[in-house]
Amino acid sequence: MHAIWKKDSNSFQIMKLVKEHSCAKAFHSRQVTSKWVARVFLEKFRLDPNMALLKIKEGILEQYEVEISMCKAYRARQIANEMINGRFEDNYLRIRDYSEELKVSNPDQQKGLKQALEEVIPEAPTRFCLRHLYANFKNKFKGKALKDLMWAAAKETTEVGFNAKMDQIKVLNKDAYGHLKGIEAEHWSKHKFSQIPKCDMQLNNLCEVFNSKIVEARDKPILTMCEMIRKYLMTRIVKNGEQMANYRGPICPRAQDKLQLNKVEGRDSRTTVCGGNKFEINLHGKQYKVDLERQTCSCFKWELTGIPCCHGSIVLPPIFKKQPGRPNKQKRRKDIDEVQNPYKMKKVGYAQKCSLCHQVGHKKQSCKYGQSAGEAHSNPPKGKGKSKATQGRKRQKSGAGHTYDFMGFRLPVDDMVSSQTSEVCSNGPPAQAPAQASAQP
Repeated sequence: MHAIWKKDSNSFQIMKLVKEHSCAKAFHSRQVTSKWVARVFLEKFRLDPNMALLKIKEGILEQYEVEISMCKAYRARQIANEMINGRFEDNYLRIRDYSEELKVSNPDQQKGLKQALEEVIPEAPTRFCLRHLYANFKNKFKGKALKDLMWAAAKETTEVGFNAKMDQIKVLNKDAYGHLKGIEAEHWSKHKFSQIPKCDMQLNNLCEVFNSKIVEARDKPILTMCEMIRKYLMTRIVKNGEQMANYRGPICPRAQDKLQLNKVEGRDSRTTVCGGNKFEINLHGKQYKVDLERQTCSCFKWELTGIPCCHGSIVLPPIFKKQPGRPNKQKRRKDIDEVQNPYKMKKVGYAQKCSLCHQVGHKKQSCKYGQSAGEAHSNPPKGKGKSKATQGRKRQKSGAGHTYDFMGFRLPVDDMVSSQTSEVCSNGPPAQAPAQASAQP
């Protein structure tokens, strides 16, 4: 079959058609060009820019029953990436427009950063990566002893400790000592670091992590690379912001973890109060001075990182948390001889006097002598001011609560006394013995 394309009708017109033919099926076509493959597979290349060449060949054969060469698949992938990301030449022609667009969309960030650098750190401090510094050092001076001493000198936060480590290096190798002395300490040792950044990092791990995240973008055209980096940073900032929004701690989680480790490290220390929020800390045979008002320590770690060191963390005042309910009154306990109320006489040492029998040592409620037996049973003392346990003990001593057998019934002792009393009252006084005969007639 032979057909031609008609532009006016936007269709094909068949010019020749052979219904019956004996030729074999052809899997090659000159019309399947690399540009055509790039167009039909554009969305697949957008999802997978580095699609394998064999996968491209198999996809064309399966979908269109046409075979293409490896070179054609490679050219198709390259053309598709240029269609997606643009050509390198075109990107460099638009670099100034892209820069101006960034300034328009982010004006505050640019001006704020420049102003911060001029006002806060006019002379921005620089540091060397300690790992790269040691890589150059070990090319000339080898040995584990020198390596350990160099790293120890770099981590020292006091000048005394740094000089001690450098003296040990000088004893082992004077040339190594001279090599390190030729490098300014402010670029590689903590004791000379600036206090402004509040960072004690000595390695460029942040840079290495960032480079690992932009590996895919580094081989792209410059505008595409900048766009990929911008989107990555924007997504990372939003993600970290959401995590911090859900965090309820008083300080950042990593700073909180470091503070807890410092507290554990300084738990064996001894503290001496010097007055004025100043303390003297003795830890492992060394003394340190801590000033809570200035947030400083003689070990220099607090000033360097902004996080209280192991010496400062143990003297931090605890955070007061108000408990629910009314607080207890913390009154001073007065002495026995001290007057509680000058207008009220205290009862301590005062002898009680009964108003019935006028004897000292009891009240009328517990009086046993001023009342008759009948009054005692009819009006028993109420035990005012006595506890139930005290009244129960008195009843046990007096026999209250005991029972006895009376005509086959169990009666309490009080009922027995009452029955005897009632019997005496009903029968009258007991009969007296007959008097002797009078001598009179």
